[in-house]
Amino acid sequence: MAKKILSVFIALFIIVNLFIYVSPKKDISITVDYKDDINYEDAVRVNIDFYFIEKAATTDFTSDMIDVYKTLTNGVLQYQSKIKINNNISDRDIARVMYLFADGNPLYSLLESLSMDNGYYIVDYKMNEYKHYKAIDYIKNTFEYIISKTISKKYCESQKILAIYQYFASNYSYDNTTDKKNFIDVYDFLKNGKGLCHSYARACRFALYQLGVNTASCKGYTNSGVYHEWFLAEINGEWYHFDPTFERTKTGGQGLCYFAISDEIRLDRDNLKDGFNMGTNAYPIEVKKCTSNLFSDLWSACFWDFDEEQYYIKLQFENMQDKLFDMYEGIMYF
Repeated sequence: MAKKILSVFIALFIIVNLFIYVSPKKDISITVDYKDDINYEDAVRVNIDFYFIEKAATTDFTSDMIDVYKTLTNGVLQYQSKIKINNNISDRDIARVMYLFADGNPLYSLLESLSMDNGYYIVDYKMNEYKHYKAIDYIKNTFEYIISKTISKKYCESQKILAIYQYFASNYSYDNTTDKKNFIDVYDFLKNGKGLCHSYARACRFALYQLGVNTASCKGYTNSGVYHEWFLAEINGEWYHFDPTFERTKTGGQGLCYFAISDEIRLDRDNLKDGFNMGTNAYPIEVKKCTSNLFSDLWSACFWDFDEEQYYIKLQFENMQDKLFDMYEGIMYF
């Protein structure tokens, strides 16, 4: 009798644990844990969209290619190891979709490998199914929290970019211990609070296009041959360079040296070898000319803060002089 009771107990234990540790592949429900330090009335709340694609990267994408991107994203969300591809697109376009996913979607952080074979994407995951869904939950919660914490409903587009840029530059450390040839994905960056240039750039891009800001990936090499990555963003029809990594290493994230700079400043200030590229070889982006110096008054500020009621930011310079800068009009007030 005792053996039967023990057998029943073991069977129930196994069933309960299977129920707990194997997540269903449908209707992933994720609850955002809003923190006490958020102004609920003013906070911008978003539901993170993993299916969103940067416009700059997909100007020549067909509707079939966009559908394949969404199919790939959905397959990773559902922990599928073989994801069937729409046969209406070429192998080249299938590869372009795959590289775009790798470059801009934080879900790629959760993959050990991604390849294509005979009409399927083949996916190997870093974690078991339960941990995979928990990691998706963590990515969603973290980005939704950052956006709610930093973005006011009153902000214009340039203020939104500034808030996200400053948050990552000031709150996440540059990892000097990791070989620069290695890769720190967005998930590990969010989890551990430190990363490399691509970690900063891709986290910023993902947060910003959740807010409707047009962004693009940008990459180059310094004269010493070190790979570097940052991002572009569009403000009122003009494109600008943003480098949260160099902002972190040069000003601790407190300055604006690398906020909204032009092509000329990007090349001259940091001696980038052979210029820079947008996107990747797999999905080259039409070069965006960054010629405006509208925000040049910000570059020498040693400290700044938001004026919550208007489109202004308060700047402080080395001579201790305080000024107001209109982020909407690009005008400095003394």
